[in-house]
Amino acid sequence: MIHLLLLLVAALSFSALMHGLPRHQGPLLHRMLPRQASRRLRIAGWAGIALGTALAVLAFGWGYGLIVWLGACTLGATAAVLHLAFRIQARRHVR
Repeated sequence: MIHLLLLLVAALSFSALMHGLPRHQGPLLHRMLPRQASRRLRIAGWAGIALGTALAVLAFGWGYGLIVWLGACTLGATAAVLHLAFRIQARRHVR
């Protein structure tokens, strides 16, 4: 169960980081967020990464916990990038 929680935290963290970047707000949100909202999303993303690191280390220890967390980060970042790619592709087909 902890593995799913770590994967969820990683995916949400990378999604928040991605939504916080002005470059990706157009394809994802179809508008630009205010600067303060973008900053809050980036802070939330980095806080989620720190939280996930702490959860993994508490659950599995430093040795195995960091490996599990890096695996969850890899899958979470891949999910965020694929989501962005499919949104851009879908937007191209609509036009």
